[in-house]
Order: sequence, then C-alpha cells, then structure tokens
Amino acid sequence: MEEASQDARTDGEKPPYLNSQAFDPAPETSWGKVLRMVPPGSRVLDVGCAYGAFSSALRRLRACHVTGVEVNAEAARVAREHCDEVIEGDVLALRSRLPGGFDVIVAADVLEHLVEPEHALRLLASRLKSGGVLLASIPNVTHLSVVLALADGGFPRSREGLLDSTHLRFYGEGDVLALFHQAGYAVRIADRVTLDPRLTEFKSDLLSLPQAVLDYLERNPNADTYQFIVRAVPREWAQPGDDQDAPRSSAPAPSAVSIREELEKLHARLSASQRDVSALHQEMGKYHQALTKAADRLETQRNRRESRVAQRLSAAERKRLRVLFICDRDDAPFRYRCVNAVRQLRAAGVCANFSRVNSPGLLEELDQLLDLANVHRDSCKSRGRRERSRKRQFTLRARGPMLDAKRPPDQILCRARKRQTVTGLVTNARYADDAIQRGSFHPVGSSAGWWGFFDNQR
Repeated sequence: MEEASQDARTDGEKPPYLNSQAFDPAPETSWGKVLRMVPPGSRVLDVGCAYGAFSSALRRLRACHVTGVEVNAEAARVAREHCDEVIEGDVLALRSRLPGGFDVIVAADVLEHLVEPEHALRLLASRLKSGGVLLASIPNVTHLSVVLALADGGFPRSREGLLDSTHLRFYGEGDVLALFHQAGYAVRIADRVTLDPRLTEFKSDLLSLPQAVLDYLERNPNADTYQFIVRAVPREWAQPGDDQDAPRSSAPAPSAVSIREELEKLHARLSASQRDVSALHQEMGKYHQALTKAADRLETQRNRRESRVAQRLSAAERKRLRVLFICDRDDAPFRYRCVNAVRQLRAAGVCANFSRVNSPGLLEELDQLLDLANVHRDSCKSRGRRERSRKRQFTLRARGPMLDAKRPPDQILCRARKRQTVTGLVTNARYADDAIQRGSFHPVGSSAGWWGFFDNQR
C-alpha cells in the first residue's frame, strides 16, 4: 500500500507513488489514526517513508524528530526534504547502520511488502528504547470486497489497494496478531479503518447476493475493515492491556448436529405448511361444491327460461289476446313503456291499445276492446307477502304514481270480472315487450294500485 519499503523491490522498478493526503492526514485515514497515537516530541523511525509525506506531518503536527528508511533512491532523495535524516536501503540489509533508541517506530503499510516480515519486526524491536512502541497499518484481506472477488473466481491485483500488485503477504486479524506474537511482541488492534465494500476499488455489488449469503458473510466482524491499526510493544516491557488474544471465528462451520437440527426445523415448518395447504384445499373444495350447485341452479333456471321462450304463444293465442294499457301520465316513461309496448305487441299479432285513466270514454272503450276474464286484484295487505310474490312472479309495475283505487280502474275491474274470456289488464307497460316474448303476464297486485294478468299456462 502507501509508503512501502520493500526488500523485494529493486531500483529499476517504478518508485512508490505519492499520496498528498499523508501530508495533512484526515482523522479517519490510516495516517490520521497512526498520527494521533504518536506522543508529541517523540523520536520516530519511519520505515518505508517513501517521499516523506507522513514524515513531514509527524514533524509539523507532532513536533517529532524523524528518521526515514526508504529502499527507492528517487523517493529517498525527495524524502530528505521532509525528514531530519534518511537512510537509503532495505531495512534488513541496514542492520549495522540502523540507529536505535527510538520512542516510536512507524511501519505504515509496509509489512505486507516484505519477504521476511517477522525478521524485520525482531530487528525493529531492538531499535526501540525501553517503553517504546511500534505502530503499523496493515490491509485486511478478509474485507468483504476481497471475499466476493475471490468467490467470483478472480484475484484482481492493482497498483494500490487491498490486493496491491507489490504485496507479498496477506493478513486477516488473526494473522496480524500471530505475526507479532511470533516476533516477540505484545500486540493489539488499536483501531480500524472501515470502508463500505461498494466503495472499494472492487465496487462490490451487494444487491446481487442472496440475503442469506450476505447475512452469513457479514458475520465476519472485519467485513468492512479496510486496514488494521496495530500497536505493539516488546514483551520485555509490555503492560496489562497491551496484548490481545487471537479472535475466535464468529462464523464457525456448521456441525452435523446443527445441520440436522436445522433440517428438523425446516421439516416441521414444511409439515405445518402442508397441513395448512390441506385445510385450505378442503375449504376450497367446499366453496367449489357450493359454486357448482349454484351454477347448476342457474343453469336450470336458464334452461327453464329458454324453454319458456321456446314455448311462445301460438298465433291463435296471440289473436285471442287483448291488452289495454291504462295510464295516468304523459312523459317519456309513458311514451316508452306504453306507446312503444303497444307497437311491439301489435307487431307480434296482439290486439293492443292504451288509454288514459281520466278518459271519459274509457269504460266504453274497455267494453269494445277487451274481453276480460280472471282479472285479479291483489288482496295481500302484507308487504312481506308481496315481496315473496314478486320473487316468484314476473312483475308488471308502474314506476310513476299508482292509479287511485277510487278511480275508474275499480269499475274496470268490476266489469272485467263479469267476462269469461282469457286476456289481461295492466296499468303500465314496463317489461311488456319481454313478457310477450316469454308468453306470460303474471298476476301481481298492490293495495294502492291494480294490475290485470295474462297467463300462458291457461
């Protein structure tokens, strides 16, 4: 990563890149976190100082005396402008030239570039004065973005980042702690630099993952840890709290017992679901049976209606039929229900006409045109019985004002009862066109009005 000193790198390789953020590091960056841990006025050895950007920050912001170590000649030349002293060369090769007595040694993104990082740590421990500390930043290879890249079948190396092409070593949290323990240090992860997997150089697409897989991967406590900030001290002067045990796996591989228990739970849930489905199936069967019966009833009724339509009045019956519409209004319903109905009845061969209730010649016209028999006035006074009657019978009923029982219709009914022929008498022509097609006027009455009837079952 940044400010790397590499014993694997030669002078012929590209020099380390310069990151301007190291000159004035933000608190959330690895430089800012390491800088905050350096006591002011410390004597610091900056291993892998590159162009001296972080060394400059140590001198300006913490008033430190800084000695830099850099393997690249070009970078070392620039770093001399920002360090009190620069030693050019590989850190292991400088054993005899490397001074000691430092309060702090900084190895910012260095150890992952070394062939033998454990040997380098042992050497650096000998250059600390008693009570001194070594601070390091190390990239986390268990970051979720790296895991997803590996799961996708790739190992994408780059000029910088978690899989920098110059990295020779790769560390997770346990690996970092093990490395320092083996080198004789008490060590702990003092801080972390975190970064959302979608914002790394890999631009991980988390939305493409099944939620169960994402939940499992995020059980890793370092899933968003981009870099570890490490504080280490040689064991000779380590204090309580300086050391940290290796972390236990937070996502252990499932055992056969746990798998069996999970399968049993799933089986129980499946059985419960099957029972629910069976109950729903039975319920749907009941509804289906009820719907089938209802459909059968409707089909029977339809067949009956079709049968009745098929049994229309014969020509002789239509010739015998006489219909007189007696009306008490002269509006659009009258024109449609009476005048139009008369036309339809006449077109069907029925003798039909209409008259107004206040016509002075109504009774004479009735004697001339109608030969009535069985004209019934409904004697039902109960509304409930009338409703049941309407449900059973085809109703001819006026929408407008009902005829007054004290008006001529009473006389008409009286005259009608004296005649013995089959015909009908109505006060309104609603449904008359449909009635003649079906072949029946059914008797229906009201205490406030009257109707005659024609019955094709005679």
